[in-house]
Amino acid sequence: MGAGRRCRGQSLASLVPPLPCAHPPPPLHSQIYCIESAHGQLVRDLDFNPNKQYYLASCGDDCRVKFWDTRNVTEPVRTLEEHSHWVWSVRYNHSHDQLVLTGSSDGRVVLSNMASISSEPFGHLVDDDDLSDQEERRPEEK
Repeated sequence: MGAGRRCRGQSLASLVPPLPCAHPPPPLHSQIYCIESAHGQLVRDLDFNPNKQYYLASCGDDCRVKFWDTRNVTEPVRTLEEHSHWVWSVRYNHSHDQLVLTGSSDGRVVLSNMASISSEPFGHLVDDDDLSDQEERRPEEK
């Protein structure tokens, strides 16, 4: 990733706003990193994992959803091939980041369980608060 290289269509780039007091003024946005050839075709959407700082998901016209660790972008951590046409959107569930929702022009919305790369233990979908509420309601079972 040399200076002056730009990401295009098939690549991902992260941009940050300029610092308010920098001298001389920086460009409107400066590139932090670029994932070259992230998808075989156009990248349509991306979403950062709300609970794991370095993880993001991307999707595109190659019918794939890819999960990336931005500390090592040589290859995706995981790839999903659940759609038969362009994948237009990808979103992490903000409460349970192992759940990822994707939408495609194949007319399907797919909810995937990505427990192996989430911040939650495998198979854990119930909040601890929910469990304590259930225990309080059923004291006779103890």
